[in-house]
Amino acid sequence: MEREILTGQNRPEIYGLVLAGGYSQRMGMDKAFILYQGKPMYHHAARLIQTFCREVIISCRKEQKELITGYPVLLDSFPSKGPMTGLLSAFKKYPKVAWLLIPVDMPNLTTQFINEYLLANRDSRCDATIIRDQPAATIQPLVAIYEPTSLKKVEQQYVHGFYSLKGMVDILQVHFVDFRDVHQYLANYNNPEDWSELRGLQ
Repeated sequence: MEREILTGQNRPEIYGLVLAGGYSQRMGMDKAFILYQGKPMYHHAARLIQTFCREVIISCRKEQKELITGYPVLLDSFPSKGPMTGLLSAFKKYPKVAWLLIPVDMPNLTTQFINEYLLANRDSRCDATIIRDQPAATIQPLVAIYEPTSLKKVEQQYVHGFYSLKGMVDILQVHFVDFRDVHQYLANYNNPEDWSELRGLQ
C-alpha cells in the first residue's frame, strides 16, 4: 500500500535554507555572489523558494555574512563539515520546522520544478523527501525537504564523524521523487567555463 501523504495542518511548517557556504575552490570565486540574471546567486536561489516558506535563510561562512543582504543568515553552530553542518545548525535554531534545502549553484532550478516535483510530493511521515535523478538513480540530497524527525539521526551521524548527506539516506526513512532531468534543472555549475556558457545563454 502506498504511503499516505499528509496535507495541510498535519504537516510541520516549512522554512527554506539556501546552502551558500561552500568554498568554491573549482570556481576560483565565491559562487554565492556570481551574478545571474542581474542578481547574486544566493538571492536568485532564495527567491525560488520564498513562496513556499515561512522564512528563507542563507547558510553561509562568517566572512560572507556582511556581504549578504535581503535575507537572514545562519552561520554554522558546529565545526563546518559541509552541507550537513548547515542543515544541523538550522535544525538547532528551529527544531520543529521542516527544512526545504537548495544549493546556491543550481541556476537552472525553477520555482515550478520545486513546486511540482518536491513540494507536491512531500511525505511528512518520512524523515525526508528527496529528488532522485533518473535513469542513473542519482540522489540529490541538497534538493530536498527534511522533516523534524530527521534531526536526531542527522545529529547522531555528525557526532560519529559521518558528514555526507547523501550517505544519510541509508539511515533516514526517505520518500524519493524520481525525475528524469533531460533539461538539466539539477545541474551544478562548478567551474568558470560552466558559468561563461550559461551567461552566454542569458
